[in-house]
Amino acid sequence: MRLNPSEINERAARLRLQVLIGDQPVEPKDWVGHHIELKIESMATDYLPNDGESFCGWLENWKVEFAAVAPTLNFTAPEITDVLADADWALYVCRAASDASSHASAWVQFRESLLSGDGNTPVGSAPVSSTPAAPAAPAPAQGAITRIRATVKRLKGAPAYTSAIGQALRIVANVTVEDPATAKPALRVKPLPMFQAELRWPRRNFSGVLVQSQRDGETAWTDHGVKTDNAFVDTRLPLEANKPELRRYRQIYVKKDEPVGLWSDVVSVTVQP
Repeated sequence: MRLNPSEINERAARLRLQVLIGDQPVEPKDWVGHHIELKIESMATDYLPNDGESFCGWLENWKVEFAAVAPTLNFTAPEITDVLADADWALYVCRAASDASSHASAWVQFRESLLSGDGNTPVGSAPVSSTPAAPAAPAPAQGAITRIRATVKRLKGAPAYTSAIGQALRIVANVTVEDPATAKPALRVKPLPMFQAELRWPRRNFSGVLVQSQRDGETAWTDHGVKTDNAFVDTRLPLEANKPELRRYRQIYVKKDEPVGLWSDVVSVTVQP
């Protein structure tokens, strides 16, 4: 669908969109010619990320930036405390849910090793959860995201609100002109108990990622298939029983079953019992 300049201006005003060419905001009248017509229709325009890991990062930024600007935008001290309590608990459940998922995978591997192992390899220690401690404040009522959105709406209506504040708070819905040929996953890897490794990445506007790995001493990459979520746990046992093992991981975005863009940086981790 191709939009003319007047239609682009009208939709921008209605949706409160901002387009970035590179990393610079561009006025609606200058959007024409940058082939963003389909992007406006197909890309999510919500300022809240749609995957768990990115949402956790959004909350961490929200807590810091909101606390800094709220007094200048007519929020009282009790109101600020309530908003930060919502953010603290939302971040806690976000992180705890991620840990629970990883912990469940570790227990499945431990169970399989204990019940069906080769009989010669020590089973090692049972998985230990790394769930963070709950916030000190009492848990708020249900509907934290609804209250966060209401706070954002109030922020944007404050006389002292500026676009710079919106960018700092990450509450501006951006439509980014992204070239699939240069898209590159930001891969993060952390070791888990029982020789496992957890991989996480932002999903963005792609079908998934193709994950590959190497063990220490290997030169060929091993495929782990296409992952359509934003996380993957490698549950393989080491090549040498009960010995720490260095692993390297990389991934590339996939769209319509075809790899697109650039490989991520290679990330190394040592897995242990």
